[in-house]
Amino acid sequence: MSGDSQRPLSEAVEHLESLVNQLKQVHEQVDSREDTLARMTEALEATTHDLWERGEKPLLLDLLMFYDSLQWFQSSLLEQDVARDVVAESYQHLIDEFLELLGRR
Repeated sequence: MSGDSQRPLSEAVEHLESLVNQLKQVHEQVDSREDTLARMTEALEATTHDLWERGEKPLLLDLLMFYDSLQWFQSSLLEQDVARDVVAESYQHLIDEFLELLGRR
């Protein structure tokens, strides 16, 4: 009878060992997925930064320079003794600058 009582205990131990091994495998899979996710996140952040550097940053710099030109034009209009041809020339300069900005994009 003692042999029979050992068998269920032995089967229970084997079953627990099997469950522990399964848990280890699941844990390894989770770790692997977390590593993959971390690498993918880093790659996405690098790509986002590259897109900023290559796309948005130059556009914003161009727009800031154009804004400066608009501010200059406004201040020149506020001067009392600006000739009409100077205003027309300055305005044409703004149009040319804007077209150049569009051409770069």
